Amino acid sequence: MTELDEIRGRIAQITQFQEVTNLGWPVFCAELDRIEQGLIERLITQESEATRGQIKLLRRIKELPETLQAEREGLNQGLPE
Repeated sequence: MTELDEIRGRIAQITQFQEVTNLGWPVFCAELDRIEQGLIERLITQESEATRGQIKLLRRIKELPETLQAEREGLNQGLPE
């Protein structure tokens, strides 16, 4: 497989993820928000690096659509015309 094939494959994966999650993402993020709020409350009462790490991970997951869109745009720009 060539590098160009790998890039096109990755673009296809990102596109598929976006299509599959588009409808349910707001509901999923609402649940992540609920979990995050509980972790923040726990962090307020007891300092924990593990809890901080969980909060950071949840935020990264919630940013996933934007992160993948930026990656897809960058990959598309690198494709030959």
